[in-house]
Amino acid sequence: MLGGNNTHRMDWFSSYPAYEKLKECYQGKGDTAIEDGVWIGMRAMIMPGIKIGEGAVIAAGSIVTKNVPPYTLVAGNPAKEIKKRFSEDIIL
Repeated sequence: MLGGNNTHRMDWFSSYPAYEKLKECYQGKGDTAIEDGVWIGMRAMIMPGIKIGEGAVIAAGSIVTKNVPPYTLVAGNPAKEIKKRFSEDIIL
């Protein structure tokens, strides 16, 4: 419940609620899923609710804000597709 910024509501006057209001302010972002064989570089950040497909590679220092397809190399801020590890006919 306290992971990420799920309790930092932009539509409230205070940027962080009192403990009594914690459950009321929580806005879940969904589950984060990391499939088999994923490589995650040092200091990469994966935002809440993101799915990283099988065999994907996240470059060091990247900030992942969107789902990453299987066997795809992403890098940057925000992370963008650089290339596929294999051709589409092998991935499927």
